[in-house]
Amino acid sequence: MSLETLTFTAAELDALLEKRRLHDIEEANRRANASWTLMCEKMVVAEREACARLCVGILEPKNCDTREKSLWFEALEECAAAIRARGQTIAGLPVVLDESIPPNTFKVVGAKQE
Repeated sequence: MSLETLTFTAAELDALLEKRRLHDIEEANRRANASWTLMCEKMVVAEREACARLCVGILEPKNCDTREKSLWFEALEECAAAIRARGQTIAGLPVVLDESIPPNTFKVVGAKQE
Protein backbone atom coordinates (compact mmCIF):
# COMPACT_ATOMS: atom_id res chain seq x y z
CA MET A 1 0.00 0.00 0.00
CA SER A 2 1.49 3.31 -1.02
CA LEU A 3 0.72 6.72 0.34
CA GLU A 4 -0.43 9.41 -2.02
CA THR A 5 0.83 12.95 -1.72
CA LEU A 6 -1.81 15.62 -2.05
CA THR A 7 -0.99 19.24 -2.73
CA PHE A 8 -3.20 22.10 -1.58
CA THR A 9 -2.97 25.82 -1.88
CA ALA A 10 -3.31 27.76 1.35
CA ALA A 11 -6.81 28.84 0.33
CA GLU A 12 -7.85 25.25 -0.45
CA LEU A 13 -6.48 24.03 2.87
CA ASP A 14 -8.28 26.83 4.72
CA ALA A 15 -11.53 25.94 2.93
CA LEU A 16 -11.10 22.24 3.78
CA LEU A 17 -10.37 23.01 7.43
CA GLU A 18 -13.36 25.37 7.61
CA LYS A 19 -15.62 22.71 6.12
CA ARG A 20 -14.40 20.20 8.73
CA ARG A 21 -14.84 22.77 11.53
CA LEU A 22 -18.43 23.46 10.46
CA HIS A 23 -19.14 19.73 10.24
CA ASP A 24 -17.75 19.21 13.77
CA ILE A 25 -19.88 22.08 15.12
CA GLU A 26 -22.99 20.68 13.43
CA GLU A 27 -22.34 17.21 14.89
CA ALA A 28 -21.71 18.63 18.38
CA ASN A 29 -24.94 20.64 18.17
CA ARG A 30 -26.86 17.54 17.06
CA ARG A 31 -25.58 15.55 20.05
CA ALA A 32 -26.24 18.43 22.46
CA ASN A 33 -29.79 18.87 21.15
CA ALA A 34 -30.51 15.15 21.48
CA SER A 35 -29.17 15.19 25.05
CA TRP A 36 -31.16 18.32 25.91
CA THR A 37 -34.36 16.83 24.47
CA LEU A 38 -33.92 13.66 26.52
CA MET A 39 -33.27 15.68 29.69
CA CYS A 40 -36.39 17.81 29.07
CA GLU A 41 -38.49 14.69 28.51
CA LYS A 42 -37.21 13.25 31.80
CA MET A 43 -38.08 16.50 33.60
CA VAL A 44 -41.62 16.43 32.19
CA VAL A 45 -42.07 12.83 33.35
CA ALA A 46 -40.75 13.74 36.81
CA GLU A 47 -43.14 16.69 37.11
CA ARG A 48 -46.06 14.59 35.87
CA GLU A 49 -45.29 11.93 38.49
CA ALA A 50 -45.04 14.57 41.21
CA CYS A 51 -48.50 15.86 40.20
CA ALA A 52 -49.93 12.35 40.23
CA ARG A 53 -48.49 11.66 43.68
CA LEU A 54 -49.85 14.96 44.94
CA CYS A 55 -53.28 14.03 43.59
CA VAL A 56 -53.22 10.66 45.39
CA GLY A 57 -52.01 12.36 48.58
CA ILE A 58 -55.04 14.64 48.91
CA LEU A 59 -56.59 14.06 52.31
CA GLU A 60 -59.98 12.48 52.61
CA PRO A 61 -62.92 14.79 53.08
CA LYS A 62 -64.38 15.17 56.57
CA ASN A 63 -67.93 14.16 57.50
CA CYS A 64 -68.31 11.57 54.74
CA ASP A 65 -69.60 8.05 54.99
CA THR A 66 -67.51 5.06 53.95
CA ARG A 67 -69.03 4.88 50.47
CA GLU A 68 -68.30 8.56 49.76
CA LYS A 69 -64.72 8.14 51.02
CA SER A 70 -64.32 5.11 48.77
CA LEU A 71 -65.56 7.10 45.77
CA TRP A 72 -63.25 9.97 46.75
CA PHE A 73 -60.15 7.78 46.78
CA GLU A 74 -61.22 6.02 43.59
CA ALA A 75 -61.56 9.41 41.88
CA LEU A 76 -58.10 10.44 43.12
CA GLU A 77 -56.55 7.23 41.77
CA GLU A 78 -58.28 7.77 38.42
CA CYS A 79 -56.99 11.34 38.33
CA ALA A 80 -53.43 10.18 39.11
CA ALA A 81 -53.66 7.43 36.48
CA ALA A 82 -54.83 9.96 33.87
CA ILE A 83 -51.91 12.25 34.74
CA ARG A 84 -49.42 9.38 34.50
CA ALA A 85 -50.86 8.10 31.23
CA ARG A 86 -50.43 11.43 29.48
CA GLY A 87 -47.42 11.23 27.17
CA GLN A 88 -45.56 8.57 29.13
CA THR A 89 -42.62 8.09 26.81
CA ILE A 90 -38.97 9.07 26.71
CA ALA A 91 -37.30 8.89 23.32
CA GLY A 92 -40.35 7.01 22.06
CA LEU A 93 -40.08 4.27 24.71
CA PRO A 94 -42.76 3.72 27.38
CA VAL A 95 -42.00 4.86 30.92
CA VAL A 96 -43.09 2.62 33.78
CA LEU A 97 -43.57 3.77 37.35
CA ASP A 98 -41.67 1.41 39.60
CA GLU A 99 -42.02 2.00 43.34
CA SER A 100 -38.93 -0.15 43.99
CA ILE A 101 -36.56 2.44 42.49
CA PRO A 102 -35.69 5.82 44.08
CA PRO A 103 -38.04 8.81 43.72
CA ASN A 104 -37.58 10.88 40.55
CA THR A 105 -36.03 7.83 38.88
CA PHE A 106 -37.95 6.20 36.07
CA LYS A 107 -37.73 2.89 34.29
CA VAL A 108 -37.75 3.27 30.51
CA VAL A 109 -38.89 0.03 28.90
CA GLY A 110 -36.56 -1.10 26.13
CA ALA A 111 -33.77 1.38 26.93
CA LYS A 112 -30.17 0.18 26.75
CA GLN A 113 -28.00 0.93 29.77
CA GLU A 114 -24.85 2.87 28.79
